[in-house]
Amino acid sequence: MMDEKEADRLLNEIETKMNGLKFKIEIGIPFKKLENERRQIKTKYLRTWIRYKRKEGFTYQHIGDILAERNIPTLSAKGKWGSRTIHNIDTGK
Repeated sequence: MMDEKEADRLLNEIETKMNGLKFKIEIGIPFKKLENERRQIKTKYLRTWIRYKRKEGFTYQHIGDILAERNIPTLSAKGKWGSRTIHNIDTGK
């Protein structure tokens, strides 16, 4: 079971990985070539953190707000963190 300290550490790792992904997209690496990296971030890191926050009572909207407040890029590096995006990651869509 994850605790708050581990969740914070995981969020910092998500932030680092998402900023790295955004940089790769910005320098022109084809989106298709980044699919495996995006999938790993989504399933291994984001989903784990989202599920922890949900167990702590956070809504999808609140989770999206946390990511947006930290300026963590979305998986596309273009969109915004909304409740639907968070729900889709949580449910495996």
